[in-house]
Amino acid sequence: MGRWARTVNRGIVVARDRDAEFTATGTVAQLVELVEWGRFRLHEDVHASADLAAAPLNPPVYAPKCRLL
Repeated sequence: MGRWARTVNRGIVVARDRDAEFTATGTVAQLVELVEWGRFRLHEDVHASADLAAAPLNPPVYAPKCRLL
């Protein structure tokens, strides 16, 4: 969520560790806290984007093709 809202749409680089995203562990309380923080930042990003129809500031160089199986 943070990468798309911040890096792609607003041009604010968010550091990311893809491998860690798939191996992260924690408690339910930690997850709830992270989700609440993510929702807060998403709302902040949406409100900061005055022109919701504008093109992304930092579009992905490679967007994998998705297909339904």
